[in-house]
Amino acid sequence: MFDNFAFDEVLSYGNLDTKTRLIVILASLIAQQTLSEYNIMLGGALNAGVTPVEVKEIVISLYRM
Repeated sequence: MFDNFAFDEVLSYGNLDTKTRLIVILASLIAQQTLSEYNIMLGGALNAGVTPVEVKEIVISLYRM
């Protein structure tokens, strides 16, 4: 189910660039409380250009809600 979400459904929809798409996926995984999947995607996101500061901001933003 995770692979379908992260690598199929989300990738085939819309015109987001890779970095923005990974930020959305990370935020979604936090909201779903799926820590193991988040850890998997975090490495990929960092390799794709998402900065550690951006990752921190995703976490802070979600917990402010």
